[in-house]
Amino acid sequence: MKKTTEAVSHEQLDYSTANTLLARLNKGLAKREELRDLTGLTDRKLRILIHDLQSAGHLIINMSDGRGYKLAQSKEELERYKSQEWSRVIESIHKLDAMEWGKDEQVRIDV
Repeated sequence: MKKTTEAVSHEQLDYSTANTLLARLNKGLAKREELRDLTGLTDRKLRILIHDLQSAGHLIINMSDGRGYKLAQSKEELERYKSQEWSRVIESIHKLDAMEWGKDEQVRIDV
């Protein structure tokens, strides 16, 4: 997948920013607004950083309940997060499957 011009790869990041973020998340829940202020990153770059850190094995979780991000503190927290993410994957597969079946039909949307 081609990255956009705003995309930041893990290699391009200032590791002190990543360490600052991880140290804050280790203290407990933090909303994205706080993390943006802390790191000085845009919302998109912050989400990319979080994704990159997760991909590197850091146990950053967000339960999509509006409470924010944190480092998982237990196996149970991590399992709940993984279950949430697998549900999203399955939902996306169902959506893409439905789109595949409907691609040959003409679709017209009146607005």
